Amino acid sequence: MNSPAFNFWLSRRTFTMSSVSSAPLPTSQQSYITTAVPNGHVYSYTKNYDSSTYTWLGSLTAINFAGSNYSPYNKAGVVFRETGKKLYANANPGVNRYLVGVFVVDQEGNNVSGEMGTMYIDPNCSVFAAFNGDRPTYIPTNADDSLSYGGNNLDLGNPVYTYGVIETTKGDVIANTGSVKVSPDSGATGSVLVGNGASAGSQSNTIVVGNTTASANNQIITMGDVVLYNTTAGYGNVLLGSTASSGNFANTITIKSTATADNQINTAGGIVAAQPIRCQTVTTIPGTSGAIDLSSYIPLGQVIKITVNGDIVRTITCSTNNVPGQVIYFIITGDTSSGTGSRVDFNSGFVSQSAGQFTVGNATVTMAFVSDGTTFYELSRSNALTL
Repeated sequence: MNSPAFNFWLSRRTFTMSSVSSAPLPTSQQSYITTAVPNGHVYSYTKNYDSSTYTWLGSLTAINFAGSNYSPYNKAGVVFRETGKKLYANANPGVNRYLVGVFVVDQEGNNVSGEMGTMYIDPNCSVFAAFNGDRPTYIPTNADDSLSYGGNNLDLGNPVYTYGVIETTKGDVIANTGSVKVSPDSGATGSVLVGNGASAGSQSNTIVVGNTTASANNQIITMGDVVLYNTTAGYGNVLLGSTASSGNFANTITIKSTATADNQINTAGGIVAAQPIRCQTVTTIPGTSGAIDLSSYIPLGQVIKITVNGDIVRTITCSTNNVPGQVIYFIITGDTSSGTGSRVDFNSGFVSQSAGQFTVGNATVTMAFVSDGTTFYELSRSNALTL
């Protein structure tokens, strides 16, 4: 028979064990949200016992999230919830890094992994960001009170407010809807630095671009200046157009790689340059006979070369594309003085020194004209040149 003391101890022991066993088991409250497609970063884990070597063998396999079963979750903004399972390098066979077990939850907080079962991720992988860890699984995702992006106003994560540095060594800063703003507060200064080695130097409120590819919608809009400088080479270029190239020129403004009528630099002030402002394109009119309408050639450059072969006349007109102040230079070459000789006739759109045809002969002459926006007026012409 047990003593009263033993019976008292036993009753207390049974009561204590009953209390402990009824308490809920601790579970992980950590969640993660994808910042990019997770395909290639989520794994399944299997373990088998090899009776021939008396060892456990483990295998990690990347889950194809682009497949039909997983494709709805192969995007940014998907929430993964920890299951509490962990995998450790060396401790778990076939594992070479720390991984945590997760399952996918929908907007209502339900486990929608289904046949996917327990999956494993690297919790510090750049594809996953820490999500709220206090919300139980059964509570739906909150809707933001004030923000709505493209019809979706569900909470997706916390903002960042810091005096420190936000740095990405290989990733991007992406604003799918919205802007990347620098110094929104009055009186504040800051810079956007893009490209390896880009530095604002002593400048504030600047956009410093190292290397970038232009597209039709890439713009810099500012009430201040766009300053180009290279602290090493001492030059920079403004390139406008998807195929624009500065070639071998430094400190240039290049508008597309092929000139057209609407490629212009318009300014209410002057253009001041230490070197001549010129057009480097020389346009050669095809053929050696027949009438010429210069309307499509005028926008291509200031220097136009015309050839007249034989005892013929080439009539030259210009019906459109005249702009005030435009100056064009002709280099005209003929090959004969026989008969009436090689000739040109500046007709509609032109006013020359002498009305009618101008005989070039077997020679080369130059002529210059200036436009008032409607008509080109002759400025000068040369005698026959010796080539």
